[in-house]
Amino acid sequence: MPNVDFDRSLVSNRLAQSLNSPDFKHRLLSLKAYLDYEDEYIMRLNFLDTLRPELWCIDGLARQLEPVPGRHYGLHLVESLPRIPVQFESLPQNNTAWVLYVQVSHDQEPLDDAYFLKKVRDQIGFGSSRNIDVTLLPGMQHTISIETPTDVNSRGRFIAPTADLSAPGVYSDNQTAISPLILERGINTVIVTALDQRIAAWLFFTLLCNYLDRGYKVIGFASSLDSLDEKEIVAKWSPFIISDQQVLKTFGFQPDPAGFRAALESMHYQVQYDQKGQAWHITPPIFRFDIIHPIDILEDYLVATYYEEARSAPLLSMNSIGSQTKRSELEDRLIDYMQVYGARQTIGLLLDSYENLVDRMCHDAPERLIHLVNAVNKNREYAVDSSLPPLLRNAVHPSAPHPPTTFYLFTETLFQDEQKVAHACWKMGILLVGTDHLFNNAHTLLDALCYHLHLDYALKRSSSPSLIPGRQMAISVGDTPIGQFGEVHPEVLTRWELFYPASFIELDLDTITEMWVGTKPGA
Repeated sequence: MPNVDFDRSLVSNRLAQSLNSPDFKHRLLSLKAYLDYEDEYIMRLNFLDTLRPELWCIDGLARQLEPVPGRHYGLHLVESLPRIPVQFESLPQNNTAWVLYVQVSHDQEPLDDAYFLKKVRDQIGFGSSRNIDVTLLPGMQHTISIETPTDVNSRGRFIAPTADLSAPGVYSDNQTAISPLILERGINTVIVTALDQRIAAWLFFTLLCNYLDRGYKVIGFASSLDSLDEKEIVAKWSPFIISDQQVLKTFGFQPDPAGFRAALESMHYQVQYDQKGQAWHITPPIFRFDIIHPIDILEDYLVATYYEEARSAPLLSMNSIGSQTKRSELEDRLIDYMQVYGARQTIGLLLDSYENLVDRMCHDAPERLIHLVNAVNKNREYAVDSSLPPLLRNAVHPSAPHPPTTFYLFTETLFQDEQKVAHACWKMGILLVGTDHLFNNAHTLLDALCYHLHLDYALKRSSSPSLIPGRQMAISVGDTPIGQFGEVHPEVLTRWELFYPASFIELDLDTITEMWVGTKPGA
């Protein structure tokens, strides 16, 4: 759920009609976004869908709220461009490169795309220029040497606010320096590189659409992919065929055909109806990379129409009071406790990379991880089996506060046992970073939590490779394990490039829910 800050003057110029409309906030909901904050300098939008990054820049927002009349965003935009032969040098292994040649005239005002790229990197590129990068070069370049910059100041300096504003017009001290990405007047070479081929193609397509919407002239392109690989990637934007029967089965109702077409075309889908086959042929716009299944298109229709046609169906069975309700109560109570301790709640994702879960964690049983093919992001294909990797990832994120600090999260974990049987359970993880007495502080916090939850716990030594031997304990109530705690191993901290000591607590919420006595008066 990224927050994106838009320059208010830019929004006023590009979206004057929408901004002054009385239903502006309501229209934002059709983009899964809401107005989170505004003052005379910025407008902060919270995007509820992290897979719509094309909206995180003014061009993408304007494309939906005030589209350019008659413009379509299909593959014809690429196919109509001349392909320019380019020789790539020093292209990192497994990286994909796309090149755009853009001409900016003297009467056109170039915009800075650095903040947009930073948001893309942070949300879908793990914050690294090795995973996603855009480089600008003056003039026509036919021999391109690609080097991943190690110093963000090597190509200039750009200050972008990343924290909440405490007062109108007053920026927080928590700012991040990123390189400017401003096209010069004349011919520009724009180089897009990424480890993930689909993301590289999407970012190339998105920048192409942005430049055309700004009125720039695009005079050619190039790609490091061979013809077969390029054809396979581009095929991801091929038409989807959705039958009337599929629509009815998914929605539970049959939308008006004219309204269905109009809603999708307003989001720049290309829509055709096969009367004989009673099926829709729907092509997503090239700036969307999150459309991987027909259900994604049908969901877009519901979002665009504010779910007004959807009706809830009666359940086939009666709801029973189960662990989900009780666990929610338990989580609410734990949140109250952690806020008292000054901890910061963060987000735990179900999927992560093999590197983060195995190499950086010194994992001793990688065969027990569950691999799920992720068509959107190849770097997130393995289910987490502990809350520690997402905690460490958030602790080293550029927006993380300086230590000492405490993070906590709730996340589902998945793993296979020795018999290859999969198990899922909800965990609460807590990471104390930069404390003076790691083991003692973690034990004190654990003792306070167990006291308030009425858990008569016991400790015994454990053997997690992520924690320091002799400085880690398994937590149990009676004969039932409920978690672990200890100091994070220095080797793990080094591999995460976290240069502060840290301690870790993890509680099994499903197990505690079964034995939790609930809230008592005065507890």
